[in-house]
Amino acid sequence: MLNPEELADEIWLIGRSYAASPERRFYKRVGNLTPGRGTGDYFIHIGSYLTSLPNFQNLVSEIKTIAPLKFDCSASDFFNLCLSVQCVEKMNELIKVASEDFDRKYNKGINFSQTVYKNQVSFCSKFLHFQMPANFFIIDSVTLEAGKQLFSTSCRGTVKLYGTPITNGERLLFFDAFSRTFANAANCANTSSVVDDYKDHVKRSYALGVILKKIEKMYSISKSSNVTYPRLIDIVFQNIL
Repeated sequence: MLNPEELADEIWLIGRSYAASPERRFYKRVGNLTPGRGTGDYFIHIGSYLTSLPNFQNLVSEIKTIAPLKFDCSASDFFNLCLSVQCVEKMNELIKVASEDFDRKYNKGINFSQTVYKNQVSFCSKFLHFQMPANFFIIDSVTLEAGKQLFSTSCRGTVKLYGTPITNGERLLFFDAFSRTFANAANCANTSSVVDDYKDHVKRSYALGVILKKIEKMYSISKSSNVTYPRLIDIVFQNIL
């Protein structure tokens, strides 16, 4: 993970494959782009820049301390959930800093004082998931909405688990299971509003993992020994709406 060339390749491959490339990095851009955007230069630069940052090295060390989730509602699981959210937030900030550094080198026509860089939480969740697939949950717009509807107590459309419709009564049971899962969990402190949606999605994802360990056979959902629960949960969320 610390080799600049390999890091650049991983960022390119994961970002492009999941339509979440940090190369699409502006909420607002003031000024013209000069040559450099849209080429491999971007990925090579941020791979090299990130590996040169002590904060990135520290983040890598922190990520390695996160234990695989057991989905047993234990204090250690909740601690590791919080730590994973914090790591995604830190990775997001580092990616934004690296993107700005790239633009300062290649795109001097930008007015940096008025340019706003996008948050890259979706990309960071995907990137870190593929580094440690038993620890990090993936988020995107589809799975975020799917999780909200699965655990909703009001009917806002048809919800299915692998083709099996979920009734309102079953959704109420899902919501109750979610509430019980986090009844004694400590709040995940020291995070900003940037990761509020991700934090909520992680809680729903974890609760679904707890549920799936008990009921997966009821919905013809099977988990291969080669698939982690965070990976299975992402697959299930992709098939809910």
